[in-house]
Amino acid sequence: MTNEMYYILGVMGITWLMVIVSMAFLPYYTRKSIAFGIAVPKNMYTHEFFASLRQQFLWANLVFGAVLMFASTLATVRLPEEPAAYVGVGLMLLYVALSFVLYVRAYHRVRDFKRGSDWEISTVASAQVVQDIDNRKLFSPWWYVTYLVLIGVTVAISYAVYPSLPDLIPQQYNMAGEVNRYAEKSIRVIIEMPLIQLAMTALFAAIGWGINRAKRQTDEANVRYGLRNNRTFQIVMGKMMFWLGLGTQLVLSGAQLSMMEVLPVDSVLWATFAFLALVIVMVVYITFSIGQGGYRLGERQTATTGGEHHLAAYDDVAGDDEHWILYGSFYNNPDDPSIIVEKRVGVGWTCNVGHPVGRALIIGTAVLLVGLLVLLPFLAMNA
Repeated sequence: MTNEMYYILGVMGITWLMVIVSMAFLPYYTRKSIAFGIAVPKNMYTHEFFASLRQQFLWANLVFGAVLMFASTLATVRLPEEPAAYVGVGLMLLYVALSFVLYVRAYHRVRDFKRGSDWEISTVASAQVVQDIDNRKLFSPWWYVTYLVLIGVTVAISYAVYPSLPDLIPQQYNMAGEVNRYAEKSIRVIIEMPLIQLAMTALFAAIGWGINRAKRQTDEANVRYGLRNNRTFQIVMGKMMFWLGLGTQLVLSGAQLSMMEVLPVDSVLWATFAFLALVIVMVVYITFSIGQGGYRLGERQTATTGGEHHLAAYDDVAGDDEHWILYGSFYNNPDDPSIIVEKRVGVGWTCNVGHPVGRALIIGTAVLLVGLLVLLPFLAMNA
């Protein structure tokens, strides 16, 4: 097998592992007071019904993922590069769709189980206690100026070497570092990648703004203690997203400078590979060491102090099932002034689609992502 094939298989393997782990372990890194998008008493987490349902979901995802990953690997080895890429993407989308079907099935089972149970889930108006917690911004928006500085340096270097570039500039490389597409020398070649970087800067800055503005929630009986853990979660997530964005900007700058023949292509390819591996480590740390909303921090503290968890306490608005739509994926409550709230599915936050600003954020993000997807093929066709 060639070095190119090893690189392709390595990147593909990392991508598949990221997707499989994120989908298969979904119910394990979500709060214990949320079961497949449904609010339940926290002390029901170890109940036989929920434990069995989580295991069924996990193993079904692992089996589907292993089979489709093997098929994707086989296609990569046997087929030409372009058809193999389409097959790989198609199989990954198929896996995500199958995982979603499994999730919907589990959601309906939990919903039916809850309807047949006589649970009394207490509620806590977190807004009454949040004012007593330190409400300073978790991190400064000025951090994102470093992205702009990096983009400026990349443009300056590209402009400096532009006169010495050949008439045909390498525009795209295969996994072996060989040029498979050229572009005519023009200023457009210099500004294409920085424009994409500016769009990515806007996206990550919006994410940072959302984390700073996110509503603090807890399912701990000790509300003040739970909100402190939630704040820690926000700080760690904010820093992780900042460094993830900076790493993305460095990869894009590396791609630009490799086209300008400033950096060796092989070094940029392997740096990208290392960056993907680092992302996996960061995600695993957040997921299994801190948990959604910082709930695992509370578990460690409980183990240390010998304390006990009591009946789950929910935020009085975000804990209501009726406000969560599309199987607990989106929050929709026009009466809640919060714009950003914790997700019920996975780790992180989502927008309140019942709030005008929340809707604007979702639409704006969708337009930005679709714009990037449209822009990249357009640039490639006109290269």
